[in-house]
Amino acid sequence: MEFKLRHLVEGKTPKAKIPAAKDMLINFKIRSRLLFVALTAFFSVNAFAQGTMGNVDGIVLDLNGAPIPGTSVSIAEKNYTTGFKKTVATDEKGYFIFAGVPPGTYQITVRSTYFRTATRDVEVSADQTVSVKFLVDAGSTDGVVSATVIDQSVLVRVKQEEFPSRTTFGSLLKISPFVRPEPLAGGFQINGASGSENTFFIDGQEVTNFRTGQLNFNNDIPLELVEEVQVKATGFEAEYGGALGGVVSVTTKGGNDQWRGSFGVSFAFGNLQGRPHPFLNRYGTGAGQFEYFQPSKDGGTDLFPTAAVSGPMIKKKLWFFSSYSPQIYRTTRTIDYFSTGANPGNRTISETVNYKTDVRTEAAFLRLDAQRQVDGHLVAV
Repeated sequence: MEFKLRHLVEGKTPKAKIPAAKDMLINFKIRSRLLFVALTAFFSVNAFAQGTMGNVDGIVLDLNGAPIPGTSVSIAEKNYTTGFKKTVATDEKGYFIFAGVPPGTYQITVRSTYFRTATRDVEVSADQTVSVKFLVDAGSTDGVVSATVIDQSVLVRVKQEEFPSRTTFGSLLKISPFVRPEPLAGGFQINGASGSENTFFIDGQEVTNFRTGQLNFNNDIPLELVEEVQVKATGFEAEYGGALGGVVSVTTKGGNDQWRGSFGVSFAFGNLQGRPHPFLNRYGTGAGQFEYFQPSKDGGTDLFPTAAVSGPMIKKKLWFFSSYSPQIYRTTRTIDYFSTGANPGNRTISETVNYKTDVRTEAAFLRLDAQRQVDGHLVAV
């Protein structure tokens, strides 16, 4: 106080401290980075929700066909589905809708004060809408009266033990009737289009090779990480406008309120595989003769270990799914080198060389699912 009064009496005012230019630059950089992170997270969450979520809608009527407004309709995850629970009320016309539902199996429950409780299990798929119609009777006794699924797209859920496949999701694509493996056309043909005309998405993020238009080897993730594989040939949404052939969309697994764990290992023995096809050798043992050359079978053992843990971090709010599933390919190949000469019939093996390769693809995965409030669902990967 004395300092301020003395300066005022002398006709002076205390000088305010002006921030240095260096401090202002540092503050600007920090704020810019925070803004960039916030915008990135916002747009990533929206992009993730667009390509990996489904919807459930329906109507609740009494036995006379009259709508029942204000009815409580709940949806809850079931079995191994990603944790998601939500409750809404029907409008004046008896309609309800659940938007942004992760793929999986769910149970829908309809409760009203003067009507019986009705339940129905539905399968939700990415970018699909399931419509359900409930017909309930008056009374207080619980039990299913009538619940009909009006519209639900047919989609085969990934179950590795039920399909002949290898250990990655790419081996399941040929199960679809309009997908054909075609190594000379870029991997897979969908509705006759070459592999370079398709697009691949994992959890809403495009992973197509920008140069070749194909699926990179490291993006062909193990089936232990996959909840659903969807192949779209026609009529796909605007966000897939870059695809001229088909769209392959993969949704990964998530956790819920139940603790689960799994571990295991798969093997692929080279000695149990079929022999390679022989090919025609232009030089035979005699003049004007030809012969078929039979390459030796490759040896080695491919190893595919996996371990996964999932469960709640905060019950009914935050869940996780973690997995480590490396792909180890070990191959041994024996090649005979022949002596050269004018007469191929006199050739002899001059050297035998054994080659070994060890290719390892790491696949470590962590997914978090959070439900912040009753009427909102946020998924971050």
